[in-house]
Amino acid sequence: MSIIRGYARTKEQEAAIRGHGLPAKHIWLDGRGAETFDRCLSTFRERPGRLLIAHDLRAFGSTRPMVAKAMERLEKARIAVMDLSNPYDTTISQMLARANRLIAGGEKGITSDDMVTA
Repeated sequence: MSIIRGYARTKEQEAAIRGHGLPAKHIWLDGRGAETFDRCLSTFRERPGRLLIAHDLRAFGSTRPMVAKAMERLEKARIAVMDLSNPYDTTISQMLARANRLIAGGEKGITSDDMVTA
Protein backbone atom coordinates (compact mmCIF):
# COMPACT_ATOMS: atom_id res chain seq x y z
CA MET A 1 0.00 0.00 0.00
CA SER A 2 1.33 3.42 -0.98
CA ILE A 3 1.94 6.01 1.72
CA ILE A 4 0.04 9.26 1.27
CA ARG A 5 0.74 12.36 3.32
CA GLY A 6 -0.24 16.00 3.06
CA TYR A 7 1.91 19.06 3.66
CA ALA A 8 0.49 22.55 4.17
CA ARG A 9 1.85 25.98 5.11
CA THR A 10 -1.54 27.46 6.08
CA LYS A 11 -4.74 26.25 7.69
CA GLU A 12 -6.57 26.96 4.42
CA GLN A 13 -4.22 24.62 2.57
CA GLU A 14 -4.69 22.01 5.28
CA ALA A 15 -8.48 22.28 4.90
CA ALA A 16 -8.19 21.88 1.12
CA ILE A 17 -6.15 18.69 1.56
CA ARG A 18 -8.68 17.36 4.09
CA GLY A 19 -11.38 18.19 1.56
CA HIS A 20 -9.79 15.70 -0.81
CA GLY A 21 -10.28 12.93 1.73
CA LEU A 22 -6.94 12.74 3.53
CA PRO A 23 -7.43 12.36 7.29
CA ALA A 24 -6.08 15.18 9.46
CA LYS A 25 -3.61 12.82 11.15
CA HIS A 26 -1.81 12.40 7.81
CA ILE A 27 -1.44 16.14 7.14
CA TRP A 28 1.53 18.14 8.41
CA LEU A 29 0.90 21.85 8.95
CA ASP A 30 4.22 23.65 9.02
CA GLY A 31 4.72 25.37 12.37
CA ARG A 32 1.98 23.54 14.25
CA GLY A 33 3.78 22.11 17.24
CA ALA A 34 6.88 20.38 15.94
CA GLU A 35 5.45 19.77 12.46
CA THR A 36 7.89 20.58 9.68
CA PHE A 37 8.58 19.51 6.12
CA ASP A 38 11.44 17.30 7.37
CA ARG A 39 9.19 15.61 9.94
CA CYS A 40 6.60 14.97 7.26
CA LEU A 41 9.19 13.35 4.99
CA SER A 42 10.50 11.21 7.84
CA THR A 43 7.11 9.50 8.13
CA PHE A 44 7.65 7.86 4.75
CA ARG A 45 10.50 5.88 6.38
CA GLU A 46 12.39 5.53 3.10
CA ARG A 47 9.35 4.06 1.35
CA PRO A 48 7.85 5.50 -1.84
CA GLY A 49 4.60 7.36 -1.68
CA ARG A 50 2.68 10.50 -2.57
CA LEU A 51 2.75 13.95 -0.99
CA LEU A 52 -0.34 16.10 -1.47
CA ILE A 53 -0.08 19.87 -1.45
CA ALA A 54 -2.88 22.39 -1.92
CA HIS A 55 -0.74 25.12 -3.37
CA ASP A 56 1.92 25.19 -6.02
CA LEU A 57 5.50 24.15 -5.19
CA ARG A 58 6.07 27.43 -3.36
CA ALA A 59 4.82 25.43 -0.38
CA PHE A 60 8.44 24.21 -0.23
CA GLY A 61 10.05 27.65 -0.22
CA SER A 62 10.00 31.17 -1.57
CA THR A 63 13.05 30.91 -3.84
CA ARG A 64 13.86 28.77 -6.85
CA PRO A 65 16.80 27.03 -5.12
CA MET A 66 14.62 26.15 -2.10
CA VAL A 67 11.94 24.63 -4.31
CA ALA A 68 14.50 22.79 -6.44
CA LYS A 69 16.22 21.34 -3.36
CA ALA A 70 12.91 20.12 -1.92
CA MET A 71 11.91 18.52 -5.23
CA GLU A 72 15.31 16.84 -5.50
CA ARG A 73 14.87 15.34 -2.02
CA LEU A 74 11.37 14.13 -2.88
CA GLU A 75 12.44 12.62 -6.19
CA LYS A 76 15.39 10.79 -4.61
CA ALA A 77 13.05 9.47 -1.92
CA ARG A 78 10.60 8.27 -4.62
CA ILE A 79 7.85 10.53 -3.27
CA ALA A 80 5.57 11.91 -5.96
CA VAL A 81 4.02 15.34 -5.46
CA MET A 82 0.40 16.01 -6.32
CA ASP A 83 -0.72 19.65 -6.39
CA LEU A 84 -4.45 19.55 -5.67
CA SER A 85 -4.98 23.19 -6.61
CA ASN A 86 -3.45 22.69 -10.08
CA PRO A 87 -4.45 19.16 -11.11
CA TYR A 88 -3.52 19.65 -14.76
CA ASP A 89 0.14 20.05 -13.72
CA THR A 90 0.94 16.36 -13.97
CA THR A 91 4.70 16.49 -14.49
CA ILE A 92 7.51 17.86 -12.35
CA SER A 93 8.48 20.27 -15.13
CA GLN A 94 4.95 21.73 -15.24
CA MET A 95 4.89 22.16 -11.46
CA LEU A 96 8.36 23.75 -11.42
CA ALA A 97 7.48 26.09 -14.29
CA ARG A 98 4.41 27.32 -12.40
CA ALA A 99 6.35 27.88 -9.16
CA ASN A 100 9.27 29.56 -10.93
CA ARG A 101 6.98 31.95 -12.76
CA LEU A 102 5.20 32.90 -9.55
CA ILE A 103 8.47 33.28 -7.63
CA ALA A 104 9.75 35.57 -10.37
CA GLY A 105 6.71 37.77 -9.87
CA GLY A 106 4.55 36.63 -12.75
CA GLU A 107 0.95 37.70 -12.39
CA LYS A 108 -0.36 34.22 -12.99
CA GLY A 109 0.87 30.70 -12.99
CA ILE A 110 1.13 28.64 -16.11
CA THR A 111 -2.27 27.40 -17.21
CA SER A 112 -3.13 24.36 -19.26
CA ASP A 113 -3.44 26.74 -22.24
CA ASP A 114 0.26 27.64 -21.86
CA MET A 115 1.40 24.02 -22.15
CA VAL A 116 2.78 22.70 -25.42
CA THR A 117 1.11 19.47 -26.39
CA ALA A 118 2.88 16.82 -28.40
